[in-house]
Amino acid sequence: MSWFKKIFRRNEGDEVEDTVSCLALSALPGWLDKRSHHPGFEKTVQDLYAQIGQAAKGLDRGLKVLEAASPPGDAHPRLLKAGTASRDVVRKQMELLSEKLEPPSDTDSAEEYHSVILKHLENTVQKFDKARRYTAALFPKELETITADLSQLTRLLAELDEAIDERKRRLRKFEEARELATRVREGHRQMGSLESEISEMEGKLAQHRASEKELLSQLDEVKSSEEGRRKETLKEDLDKGRRALERVEVEMIDLVSPMTKALRRLIMQDSSDRISLRYRSRFEQLIASPIEALEKSISGPLNELRSNVDSLGLRSKKKERILEQIDHLLETKVLEDLKARHADLSEEMREIERGITEGGRETARLEEELARAGERIDRIEAELDRARKSLAIMEKEAARNENDLRAAIEKVAGRPIEIDMDNGC
Repeated sequence: MSWFKKIFRRNEGDEVEDTVSCLALSALPGWLDKRSHHPGFEKTVQDLYAQIGQAAKGLDRGLKVLEAASPPGDAHPRLLKAGTASRDVVRKQMELLSEKLEPPSDTDSAEEYHSVILKHLENTVQKFDKARRYTAALFPKELETITADLSQLTRLLAELDEAIDERKRRLRKFEEARELATRVREGHRQMGSLESEISEMEGKLAQHRASEKELLSQLDEVKSSEEGRRKETLKEDLDKGRRALERVEVEMIDLVSPMTKALRRLIMQDSSDRISLRYRSRFEQLIASPIEALEKSISGPLNELRSNVDSLGLRSKKKERILEQIDHLLETKVLEDLKARHADLSEEMREIERGITEGGRETARLEEELARAGERIDRIEAELDRARKSLAIMEKEAARNENDLRAAIEKVAGRPIEIDMDNGC
């Protein structure tokens, strides 16, 4: 076995003579293919094939000698019969094995050859053991020669198995290195593709931000122009008009509120059929929204309230205040005046709103474009954030794979070798 190990060490040493100190990532497949070629293995297997061939010839010679051998003259008839029959069994079994011992012409099929021969050898030895006792009794020297040949074959097959296992262990290192190199190259390709996408998105983002800045500048220009100043003035007028409108509405509610209790009682009596009201819906509107109640004349509902006030069960002072309020509203027409004022203010505000709408079309257009630009920017920023996070994960994975690849290449070379991941070596 020592000669076998010396061959392996000698050939591995020859390969380590490769003095390369740096390898480009793209050059790794070729370098690994070159290093994986192992002439020492081929020589070892061919030497073993030759020895197996010699052992097969020796076995054939031994079988011929056994077949031609004559049993002792004083052998017992029963032993003679059993021993002769056993010799035939041994001969036939050995001939079957001998036919399979011819080695293949190449070393690539060494593992398959070893498996087939080992199985036949095991079967042969198993059957040989059953017949050897009687055969050995008649032909001891001849059987001893055949046994020695079988032992030689067993030893040679064990050495072939060891050589194959060593070769497989060695090739696994190369396969691991190839897989890692492929993984690193694919990782670099994916990172390069993602970096291109990120660069493209960054360019689009810069364009949209520049566009947004330009729109803001245009909007500031419009707002600072005469049209913009006029629009701001109209907005102020609109706010003033709304406040005046609210004041009118509050005044109308204040004028109606002293009669609210009486109106509620009047509606309840109508609901209980104690009285029948002509203006019930108007009374409900006066409570809920005096403005809507004043769409038509208020004098009719007020007079109906006056005619029924005695039936509401109110205290005299409360009843007097309600009657005074009804008289005040009928005489002064203050509710009608407030309604007219409310209508005028509402029309003024509609005019102002039309003026703002017509005069602010450019502003509205710019604001709409700004909103769309902001949405585009938000969308690209979100996509860019996701892409950058994905790239960071890829970079960590690539770093781990690169470290594993360096370790794998060091195992193959037997020493540290720099690997240029950018193919600069």
